[in-house]
Amino acid sequence: MRKVSHLSETKSSKEEVDRRKFLKYTGAFVAGAVIAGAGVAAYDASKPVPIQTVTQTLTAPPVTVTQTAGPPPPPQLVGWSPRPGKPYAGTTLNVAAYRGWICYAGARKKIPEFEDATGIKVNLVEIPSPDILSRPLIDFSSGTKAYDVTTTSSGFWPAYFPYALDLTKYATEDFGRVDAFTSQMSSAAAKKTIYQGQLRAVPIHANMQFIVYRRDLMESDNEKTAFKAKYGRELGQPKSYDELVDLGTFFTRPEQDMKGFTYWGFKELGGYVYAAMVWAERHIPFIDEKYVIDIEAGPGRDRAIWLAQYLVDLTKKYKITPDDPSSIKTGTAWEMYLAGKTPMIFGWMGDYWGMARASDVTSKYGQPAGWPWVVPGGWASCWGLLADAATDKPGAAWEFIKWNASKDVQGAMADGSGQGSWFKLWNQDQVAKGWTAAGVADGLEAPGSTFPAFIPEWAQIENGVIVVEVPKLVSFEYTPTQLVDALVAGIKKAIKK
Repeated sequence: MRKVSHLSETKSSKEEVDRRKFLKYTGAFVAGAVIAGAGVAAYDASKPVPIQTVTQTLTAPPVTVTQTAGPPPPPQLVGWSPRPGKPYAGTTLNVAAYRGWICYAGARKKIPEFEDATGIKVNLVEIPSPDILSRPLIDFSSGTKAYDVTTTSSGFWPAYFPYALDLTKYATEDFGRVDAFTSQMSSAAAKKTIYQGQLRAVPIHANMQFIVYRRDLMESDNEKTAFKAKYGRELGQPKSYDELVDLGTFFTRPEQDMKGFTYWGFKELGGYVYAAMVWAERHIPFIDEKYVIDIEAGPGRDRAIWLAQYLVDLTKKYKITPDDPSSIKTGTAWEMYLAGKTPMIFGWMGDYWGMARASDVTSKYGQPAGWPWVVPGGWASCWGLLADAATDKPGAAWEFIKWNASKDVQGAMADGSGQGSWFKLWNQDQVAKGWTAAGVADGLEAPGSTFPAFIPEWAQIENGVIVVEVPKLVSFEYTPTQLVDALVAGIKKAIKK
């Protein structure tokens, strides 16, 4: 793992103490910890646990947004407008942002509108991954005040919260009550924004891993007829693990150099895919907030091993994926899709939904469509904005954070990338307009939609364990059992630091 790019300022002794104190949050970046594996292992060909059929209905009804549906929300909506009189005009905000993040591109383009409306100048300091997660934390905790506002993933919020600005006062002034603001979010996200009874974060991004598929194939009369003749059921959304294998097998066509199913497997991407599969079923992100490791024993361990075996079998047994899933980067999968070499991709496909709607793509394959995983839910991605408690510009910081969460800006982000929104009405509107995939919405609303464990050590677990160990499964260095053992050992080491 790469080292953190520290702030350019000379660190004071206090800053150095704080940096060491919070290595448990950023240790994966600084130390590059790797748990020793059990060596190169042969593929485990033992028969997996019998495949379980998912009986729940997976397809959510279409979302229709009307002006008359449901209770009117005007009391909350009034608060979204900028404060009159431009009280913060002349202020400059230094905002740490994720460099190259396609999901933020729509908001970035609209920043001049915010500056005109408020008189606040925004200095967007774009920081690459993974430094965007850790560098502002060092700044917040050391009091150097390099950034007034930062962008970060919800898995890292607990590390930031002790140093984040309490936004309760501002939300109350604008919306009447803080819960009038948070009630517009999904309940899962709203709970995560509160620290010691205070509003400390605001979500601006939602995503789920889901399957994007080619409608021209899935809706073809010839394909439907051939599929039904072979499998005795209609061609459509897989509702069990067996059905996903059948669908992938049907569309694996060597003569066309086409693999039926592709997932993002390169380095950390493979970690996210496997975690999504386990979390969707278990509703637990490997470890819960009471520090119980779900995959260590019992049903959690059994299912984690079975799902790891299933992932291996997709390639080794059924041969429906690319031969080396660990080589499949996001761009690689997308190029395969465009070239007609795969009809289905699983990953954070909300990031590509906007491109899938481009005219040159739709002219070939029609408008894109998506399904959630066999069991909807999994790793719920939530990025948000937090302000430094030490900022000299708290009111301006709130105006910027609130603006990013507004319907107009959330829509612009969705239109350009396909991301969802943790603000319920905004998400419904985006899906209805085709900006956000129904697969994202289905996943976000599923019982299995799970946030990373809300513990300070999560940073170490995600970046020092999950994204280090899972690639050894999808490159076939680990057997499924070895993977789960390595994950458990790594998690135990992380929480003891």
